[in-house]
Amino acid sequence: MAGPKTRQVPLDKILVDQGTQCRTALDTATARDFRHDLENGVKFEEVVLFENSKGQLVMGDGFTRYAAMKMGGGATIEAKILKGEKFDALAYNAHANSQQKSQRWTAADRKNAAKLILADPEGAEWSDARIANHCGLSDKTVADIRKEQEAETGKPGPEKRKG
Repeated sequence: MAGPKTRQVPLDKILVDQGTQCRTALDTATARDFRHDLENGVKFEEVVLFENSKGQLVMGDGFTRYAAMKMGGGATIEAKILKGEKFDALAYNAHANSQQKSQRWTAADRKNAAKLILADPEGAEWSDARIANHCGLSDKTVADIRKEQEAETGKPGPEKRKG
């Protein structure tokens, strides 16, 4: 079986506004630093995109690297392309950010990731422990977020949960 494809992708073909960014805000200072590094020949890991069933490329990981390329007038970016839908990109982003060390993953970012996962029908079926593991939170914190969202929407969560 072939692994994920890696190729140069035009920046204007990447969907970055699909609700898959778990951080509460883009760190523009880090994006500027990344841009400076790129201009000085530093190579960064490729961004991760998810090609959905419509053939669209949804950002899964690399929002800051993408912003750095845009700031510098770049036209393309090296990307690893996986198959999947919006939720796959969102779940990937949450887990990738909880594991990486180059940018601070704040408590607000972790909670935002859990809220985004719980707001998705597929993610709402995940257990609190699974979401906690993906986002770098405790399962109690995820349970509290779930209760808050259910109270706000007036909709109970699914009876059965996965993972």
